[in-house]
Amino acid sequence: AVKNAADKDFADLGRIFYRELKDSTENSDEVKRIIEDIKAKESEIEMLEIEVAESKNKIICPNCRALNAENSVFCNNCGAKIK
Repeated sequence: AVKNAADKDFADLGRIFYRELKDSTENSDEVKRIIEDIKAKESEIEMLEIEVAESKNKIICPNCRALNAENSVFCNNCGAKIK
């Protein structure tokens, strides 16, 4: 349980640093490579999420990424306006 909590903390810390570093032009080559890898994976995930949503006749909330009925105007999960 403690190891899982520590792993989650490391992942959370990594996300914070990623958000701070992703648009910086002063990163090392290694950091730039990792950021580009993450961006590519994020794009692939987004495309797969869209495919899944379309296969289920759903739309994805632009705010929280939850699946909603095709005719939804507001997200059932977070309440954000969808259309």
